[in-house]
Amino acid sequence: IQDVTPPSISGALAVISLEGCNAGDAPPPETTAASLEALGLVITDNCTEDALLTVSSNDVMSGSCPVVVTRTYTVTDGCGNDATVEQTI
Repeated sequence: IQDVTPPSISGALAVISLEGCNAGDAPPPETTAASLEALGLVITDNCTEDALLTVSSNDVMSGSCPVVVTRTYTVTDGCGNDATVEQTI
C-alpha cells in the first residue's frame, strides 16, 4: 500500500499587522500541526496522525515601508506528501 495523497489543509491564517522596523519583528513561525490548527486551520491526512506531521516554513520579504512577509507553511506526512498554506505578515 502506497500513500500518494497529500495532507489536506482548509481554512485560512489571519493576516498579522504589527508595528516594527524590519522583518525580524515578525512573530516566530509555528512548528507543529497542532499550533497551526490553534490558529484556525483544519489539517488532516489519510495515513499520518497530526502529531506525526512535520511543519516547516519559509519567509519571503518584499517592500521597504511597509515590509510584507509572506510566510509559507509546508505540512508533510510520513510518506513525503506535502501541502502548503500562506500567511501574510
